[in-house]
Amino acid sequence: MKEQQTKLKELATTRKRILEVEYRQIREAIDRDEKEAMFAIDKEQEKCQSKLVSLMKKFNENIEKMNRTKSEINILLDQSQSLTFLKASVDLPSVVNFEPYNPRMTVEGKEVIAYHSAAVALKEWITKLMEQPAENRIFVLKPGNQFPIPPLLQNPQLPHPREYPREYTRDFAVSQEMSRMNSPSPACTPKTKALGAKQKNKNPNKDLKDHKDRKDQKSNTQPLSSPAAQNFVKRSELLKYGTILNFDVRTAHKRISLSENNTKATVSDDPAHYPDIPLRFSVCSQVLCTKGFSQGRHYWEIKMSSNNFCGLGLAYGRIDRKGPASRLGRNAESWCVEWFNVKLSAWHNSIETVLANPNPSRVGVLLDCDQGSATLYNVQDRAIPFHTFVFPFTEAVYPAFWIFSNGSSVSLCKLIN
Repeated sequence: MKEQQTKLKELATTRKRILEVEYRQIREAIDRDEKEAMFAIDKEQEKCQSKLVSLMKKFNENIEKMNRTKSEINILLDQSQSLTFLKASVDLPSVVNFEPYNPRMTVEGKEVIAYHSAAVALKEWITKLMEQPAENRIFVLKPGNQFPIPPLLQNPQLPHPREYPREYTRDFAVSQEMSRMNSPSPACTPKTKALGAKQKNKNPNKDLKDHKDRKDQKSNTQPLSSPAAQNFVKRSELLKYGTILNFDVRTAHKRISLSENNTKATVSDDPAHYPDIPLRFSVCSQVLCTKGFSQGRHYWEIKMSSNNFCGLGLAYGRIDRKGPASRLGRNAESWCVEWFNVKLSAWHNSIETVLANPNPSRVGVLLDCDQGSATLYNVQDRAIPFHTFVFPFTEAVYPAFWIFSNGSSVSLCKLIN
């Protein structure tokens, strides 16, 4: 019995050492990624700083040029009664009215946002994983398979920290994991079903045993899921987060007419007599809502007269209002899904993702500021998700809309739970 106690103690010590190494490797991998993310932010800051220095240099050159011209004019004015004054000419710029150029410098480059988005998604996934009982986590990580506990070796050698292969980059790993979480189970595809039927014919007894094992396993396993991974959501669950919205007339393009207490926006060829103010969109027929969100969950629904040449999404309050880059999704300050003819696309920072078009007439949006996600639903009797933006929102975001076709309209729905 004493030998058994001694052996048991040695086995426990060895198991602890192996687990310590595994957990240390996880921490080291996360620490490396954090350092790379901090380096990316520093690099983005240096890039913006360099651009600002270049602009300041150019501004100073323009100021010096204007001062020289001013001096020449003053010298000529002192000779206003002479022949030299009459013969002289000074190249002066034409008088123009323009808004002062205010460069926008942010540390929101694609690499920085990729790190931030991946960190938010990873944190959410790990949090959900840790909520599972320890015996269920392996089935969440490796669904459909049973893995035995790694055995202890007779003369255990502690493994060295593993280096990830170059081709297995962080972005690929995160995208693969998020794709698995946000997609239906492969077992539901026709190809897999056919393969399963073929294997069943080969060995029906084994298939029956495997089916029984999976059935027993299913009762103890609660796989993680995200809103986009579910087939549908009860609308009553979403209405718990319902909010009241109104269009902001200060942001409405002059082609957009607001009615019904600023809950309906319609495109018209007759421009509205809105005052010209900095908040108003002047290039794209767009409008924001008055209310922005920076924390918590919020849900709203939009009814569209036609899902063609229109878009809806989110935008920071600092989105450009005057230039061609003010269109939703064509900048780093906005996200949108856009119907263009029969094509449906998701846009952010001028990157397009083509989506399957469910042709909805009523769309629901669930914004989760704390988790950094916005899920869009095709609302019928049930709410069926068709796209999710995952992004670490750094400030308040406002519901945003683009409508183009004459007579088209979008309406903010009054939600009744």
